[in-house]
Amino acid sequence: MGYVPERPVFFPWLKGGEIVMATAGKYGIPPPEVGGRFEELSRRLGFDPGLLGRRPQTYSLGNQKKFSYLQSLLISPELLVVDEPFSALDPQSIKAVRELLMELRADGKTLFLSSHLLSELDRICDDFIVIRRGRIVAQENLTKLRDDHVFLRFERSFQERWGPIPLVYPRQIRGRFIDWLIPRHRLGTIDRALLDNAEVRPPDLERLYFFLAD
Repeated sequence: MGYVPERPVFFPWLKGGEIVMATAGKYGIPPPEVGGRFEELSRRLGFDPGLLGRRPQTYSLGNQKKFSYLQSLLISPELLVVDEPFSALDPQSIKAVRELLMELRADGKTLFLSSHLLSELDRICDDFIVIRRGRIVAQENLTKLRDDHVFLRFERSFQERWGPIPLVYPRQIRGRFIDWLIPRHRLGTIDRALLDNAEVRPPDLERLYFFLAD
C-alpha cells in the first residue's frame, strides 16, 4: 500500500536519498534496482534527482508532493491512497501525475483518491463517492451513470411560461436553471415540446457532484 498525503511530512533528520534507501530496505527492494526504478519515476514526474542530497522539507511544496509520490510508487503498491492528488503541482506536473495514475489503473492497481478537483477525477475514476458532513450521499459507477442517464436543463423562465414541468425524476434548481437527472431510456416518453426547450447535457462528475451533494 502506498499513501500520498495532501501535505507530505518526512523525517526531518534524513536527506531525500536516505529516505529512498530506507523505504527500499523496508520493502525488500535490492539496492541495485533502486537507482533505475527511482530514475524512471523521477523522469516521469519531472523530479530533479539532484535534490536527493537535501532534506525534503527544504524542497518546494510541489517537489515535496512529487517526492511523496516517488516514495510510494517506488514499492509498486497494489493500492495507492492519495489525498488531493494535484495540490501544489504546476500544470505540467498535474498532467504527468494524471497520466501515471491512469497507467496504474490500466495495470489493474487500485487507486483511492480524495479530491475537490473534479475535472481531473472525471478523467481518472471508475467509481465515485460523494460525502457531505461525514455522510455518504452517493456512491455510483461513473461510466454506468453516464451511459444510463442524461441531464435535462430548462431555464426557469420556460417553466413560468409552460407551468409545472411534469417530470417525476430528481431535480435541482440552481440560479436561473432547473436540472433533471433522467434515465436515458425514458427520453422517448417525454413530451416532444418539452425536449425541444431543454438542453440535454452529459452527466460529468462536476454536475453530478453539485446535483447529488446539494
